[in-house]
Amino acid sequence: MVAGAWTILLVLVTLLWPPLTEVIQQQSTSPLPTQSASVRAMADMGKAFNEEGADNSIVVGFESDLGYSPAADQVRAGVVEDLRSNPHVRGVRDLVSDPRTRDAAMSEDKHAWFVTAEIAGGLASPEGIENVDAVRKSIAHWSGRNGVEVVTTGPAATFTDQMKIGNQDLTRITIATVIGIATILLIIYRSLFTAIVPLITVGISVGVGSGILAGMGVAGVPVNTQSEALLVVVTLGAGVDYAVFYLGRYHEYIRSGIAPEQAVVSAAASMGRVIAASAGTVAIASLAMLTADLAGLMAIGPAVALAVVCGFLSAMTLMPILLSLGLRRGWGLPAADRTLRAWRRTGVFVARRPVIALTASLVLLLSLAGWAVTLHPSYDDRKMLPASAESNVGYSMLDRHFPQGAFSPQYLLVQSESDLRTPGALADLEQMAARISQIEGIRSVSGVTRPDAKKLTQATLARLLGQVGAELGRTGASTDALTDTLDRYERIATLGQKLVSNTDPNDILAALQTAEDTWGEVNSAKSSLDSVQQLISQADSISPVLAQLETIRPHVKRLVDAVNSTSAASTPLLVFLDRFAPCSSDSRCVDLRGSLRTAVTLADSPSVAALTNGSLSSAQIADALTRARALSSSAREITRKLDQIAPLVARIPEIRATVEQLRDAGAFDPTNDPESIVADVRQRLARGQEMMGSVSAALKQVSSEASGDSASGFYLPQEVLTSPEFSTVARMFVSPDGHSVRYLIESSIDQYDSAAMTQAREIMETATAALPNTNLTNAHVKLAGFPAINSDLQEMFQRDFLVVVIVTLSVVAFILMVIVRSVAVPIYLVATVLLTYASAIGVGVLVFQDILGWGVNWVVPALSFILLVAVGADYNLLLVSRIREEMNRSMRASVIRTVGATGSVITSAGVIFAVSMFAMMAGNLKLLAEFGFIIGIGLLLDTLIVRPLVVPSILVLRDRYARASRQSSSGVTRI
Repeated sequence: MVAGAWTILLVLVTLLWPPLTEVIQQQSTSPLPTQSASVRAMADMGKAFNEEGADNSIVVGFESDLGYSPAADQVRAGVVEDLRSNPHVRGVRDLVSDPRTRDAAMSEDKHAWFVTAEIAGGLASPEGIENVDAVRKSIAHWSGRNGVEVVTTGPAATFTDQMKIGNQDLTRITIATVIGIATILLIIYRSLFTAIVPLITVGISVGVGSGILAGMGVAGVPVNTQSEALLVVVTLGAGVDYAVFYLGRYHEYIRSGIAPEQAVVSAAASMGRVIAASAGTVAIASLAMLTADLAGLMAIGPAVALAVVCGFLSAMTLMPILLSLGLRRGWGLPAADRTLRAWRRTGVFVARRPVIALTASLVLLLSLAGWAVTLHPSYDDRKMLPASAESNVGYSMLDRHFPQGAFSPQYLLVQSESDLRTPGALADLEQMAARISQIEGIRSVSGVTRPDAKKLTQATLARLLGQVGAELGRTGASTDALTDTLDRYERIATLGQKLVSNTDPNDILAALQTAEDTWGEVNSAKSSLDSVQQLISQADSISPVLAQLETIRPHVKRLVDAVNSTSAASTPLLVFLDRFAPCSSDSRCVDLRGSLRTAVTLADSPSVAALTNGSLSSAQIADALTRARALSSSAREITRKLDQIAPLVARIPEIRATVEQLRDAGAFDPTNDPESIVADVRQRLARGQEMMGSVSAALKQVSSEASGDSASGFYLPQEVLTSPEFSTVARMFVSPDGHSVRYLIESSIDQYDSAAMTQAREIMETATAALPNTNLTNAHVKLAGFPAINSDLQEMFQRDFLVVVIVTLSVVAFILMVIVRSVAVPIYLVATVLLTYASAIGVGVLVFQDILGWGVNWVVPALSFILLVAVGADYNLLLVSRIREEMNRSMRASVIRTVGATGSVITSAGVIFAVSMFAMMAGNLKLLAEFGFIIGIGLLLDTLIVRPLVVPSILVLRDRYARASRQSSSGVTRI
């Protein structure tokens, strides 16, 4: 019935859910701290710059011994074309194709270059890993063409290799584990049947456990490659361990004379409680990992707990059935115990010499544990892969040609609710970038204010000061040209002073006003002159009929009036022109002045007076007509001259304003000397020229001395960002809405080194300190890149590890207290497993960090702690439980009998579990190799030193001390 139930269960889990490997490929947990600030920074940056998916980028590296050539460029162009046409690729950044950006993606020796591609799916997510693998395959055919090697590398490629190699390793690890366990079982039991039975039980439990874990994964429980591997090896190790415990008691009963059939039942009854407590301790302690924030750690706990439970159930249910079936054919009976005497001698030594046994053991364990102090956890996932992995091949290839961090930089993201494209914000951003660039190990900081990793020369205040200084220098030099101008001004001013020295400006202004007022009368006179000319023409036509004088008298009267009006209108204008000195230098004005004088004198002539008086003789009339004809000619000349002088008269208001300005400026003051004024101007100009020369020299010196980043200042006008030559750079470093700005930071430190994590924290501290009291006060800074991710990972791991340690120790101590019914003993037992753990870590540090140089991966100490503490407590629980069974004797006798009876069983179980852990070294993933090695070493130390020597010695010494205390309190003195 039990076997049928297991069979049905195996079939059900197989049919209900997909294979575990397939589930892991579809929903494996990310090894990254997805909730950390650094990972969120990558997502925020992708969103701000419309580069979603940029976090899952691969680097396609090219290398040619012949260097970059047209033939090599054909390979690059072909790869880029394939990438852009691939549906799994969201974007391609090909800097090599543009000569302006080529140097950023090409080595100095021109033998290596790279392009980057953004892959659909999150970094290290199942979709992302599957897409990276598909893209790799799509461009693999280009490698080797035209002498160019093409490899895919980068963090996304590293995670893909981890998944791919992990899946390949699982089969190899399983085979190695089965072979190793079977070999140990054959050596211990010297019976093929006895060796096969545990393997059958754990085989079924592995199948059932894998199906259940697949179902848990479908339900949302975190799973990954490591959890699958641990499920297999822990089920094999723990399941066989529990089978060995059961077989040990079963064989012991048979050797004591109990019938085999009864021994099967009795062994299950006596060991069921102990093994259940042991398995429960390990399972509950493993579930402590569910308290972790890191999904990678969370995925391990359920897998280990499920493996232990399945191993326990199969051992306690299937083992009795299979042994009963074997007994029908005489199989499964115990062989002679060849180790009993040796283990009893060990028990005697410990009981008699507990101090020596304990001291020697502690010296060895503490010496090994001392190496653990030098542990520097490695966060370099590359080192956990073999050198032959494609991503590592790519890293090695590019590292030969590029400086550290050239193709895997960090990004400092600055985000604000305000637009960061203002001159003030840009200046503060540059100050922040300058501070970061001064951090030790920072090779360059590039951004909108420093596209080529140097502050924009055009935007430095030092350069602006230099320009101002140079301009002042040129201005100072140009003042020499003012000397000639001053000389000319002095000559003109002297002449003007002579012209106006004896003139009252008010008289000139009055004359100008009079001329302007009478200009209307002059225009009317022009009309009269026209009439005069007409009348004279009429008078000339009637000269033969002088007798008709009376009839023309009215015409004569109008002629005389016109002459008088013309004379009256011309008089003030003539007076003004006689006094207006500039008129003498204008020929047209001189002619007008003569015509006006004729018009003025005509009114005073006798002929005109006679016409006025009316006593006209024929001779007088003839003379008058002659004069009238002359007047007509003068009238025509006056009219013509007035038309010429009209523009000058039109400027009378301007002349009047000029005269007023000259008057107000003291130009008419005879005490003002133009020569002294010019001399004063020259003196002031000379002093100004000297000052401009000094300021120019000082500014040039400041510009020269302040040309460094720390002193040169910064001013970048907002309109520069939209200039054509700057727009490309702005798009790379400034988001379209202007609320996000990023700086690219390159470091000379290996991005996976612990020093890089320290540097990442210093970058964040420096950037944060640059925000207060600036235009960036309300901004937020984030750091994206693997040093920042690893820094967050380290911080989260340390917090998670502390929680796991506290929970695990509390659970183990509580279970031990309940079973042992003591407070002190569980404390001793927990202390011994902690010492075992520290010693195992010390050995791991010695081997992997100091000898091999890999470093111990950051996750190994946590996983090792869970298993070593839980399994160590498990073995100690078995030992202490057996000692309690023997307590009807003295402590020394109980220790001797217990060590002798359980020595081979517990040691065999420990060795088998250790072998299953060592089998993980058969794979190519160094992470699993380190984990398996450290756990295996810890199990050997526990089963060979701690369990047979340290724990019994402590119990004997504690009993001795207790008996001495009781005797002392009762007044008995020991001799």
